[in-house]
Amino acid sequence: MGLHIWYCAESVTQLLEETDFILVSCFFIIMNKGLIIREFNAETDSQNVVKLEKKCAIGSNKNASIFCDTMDDPLCKIRFFSISLMLVAEMAEHGELVGVVRGYNKEVGFGLTKSHSKMGYILGLRVSPTHRQMGIGNNLMKSIEEWLARNGAEYVYVATEENNVASRNLFTRKCHYNVSVPLQIYVRPVHRSSKKPSWNINVKKLQVNLAVSLYRKQIKCKDFYPHDMESILRGTPSLGTWVCYYNDEDWEDVPIKDHNTDTTRPRSWVIFSLWNSREVYKLQIQRTNPLHCALYSALSRAREVIFPCLELPLVHGSFQKPFGFLSMYGVFGEGKRLRELMKAAWNFATNSAKDMDCSLVMTEIGDSDPVKKYIPLGRSMSCIKDVWYFKHIDNLGDSKEEKTLAISGSLGNVLVDPRDF
Repeated sequence: MGLHIWYCAESVTQLLEETDFILVSCFFIIMNKGLIIREFNAETDSQNVVKLEKKCAIGSNKNASIFCDTMDDPLCKIRFFSISLMLVAEMAEHGELVGVVRGYNKEVGFGLTKSHSKMGYILGLRVSPTHRQMGIGNNLMKSIEEWLARNGAEYVYVATEENNVASRNLFTRKCHYNVSVPLQIYVRPVHRSSKKPSWNINVKKLQVNLAVSLYRKQIKCKDFYPHDMESILRGTPSLGTWVCYYNDEDWEDVPIKDHNTDTTRPRSWVIFSLWNSREVYKLQIQRTNPLHCALYSALSRAREVIFPCLELPLVHGSFQKPFGFLSMYGVFGEGKRLRELMKAAWNFATNSAKDMDCSLVMTEIGDSDPVKKYIPLGRSMSCIKDVWYFKHIDNLGDSKEEKTLAISGSLGNVLVDPRDF
């Protein structure tokens, strides 16, 4: 890493205040109790991070365990962002790696206030089971928060599955986050046969320029959305954007002009985009000895929310080799005949997942999103509750509760960034 900073400090703030310089590219601190928190080193830490994340239990099951294949790149989830950091915690005495966390800054928009802000997102917090209840998770959170704040974040947020009591207690009781918004994650396995769209429904892929134009207009109704939506649509691994509409409604029924681009749409329509996780990382479910088993966490929240949605009969051959999933994002709809169009969208996504050798399709919807009531529920569709936690921080990483509460509870209709999974 070049320069190493050896220092005993209660917090990152104390260290930075008592030194005459700030190193963004080199993060190395000795916390109290002989704990070192430093920047991840790909050359020396990769294998130890993989081992640590396999040790971190997220539940128990007598038949299977779930693993993440990051394709030898523990940084794969944060490479999309120019301002990003991965920290590891190790014991100073013997160098054992006992914790890890990732974070990045990005611009987000608030539709109701027509404003945008730089927000930090924290993900992949893991602490070795043999070193819990020692404040390591809290120190990792404080360290990554302060780094994000010093690099421009006004808010930070984290997400976890509603039933993850340990994470919820850490975020709310020790790190002073506020519950902002509950969401629903819908998951469908694709080994089941899927129906093709009805004869009177058309599913059409849009050119990127047209997709950008439509999203630019529709996104204004969202309480919270990624400000760089165009970059997501144009980048990898986004597969494209599609619209579903009825053939008896001419695509030119309702003209819309936006940013010098003429676009038209019918009276009832659904738009959605697909993101291929397989190009970033894969999952793997393995049968285990029923007397010696546990679920092992991996890089992202996806593992925590996918596995509860997979009933054990689904753990067959297609899930015992590394597999990817497609994420549906940017799901909008208008009109009086949305239910069948939403079914067509899901069937198309499921068939696309088969073609891409993916085993799941999933999407995340805010509790007050108008399209939520049209999600095609059934035996093949599972749902789990997700919770986002927010807080406002100043440039030293201190929480400003009154500013957090100003947005808390007002973000029920969000456009979830597919990069956050």
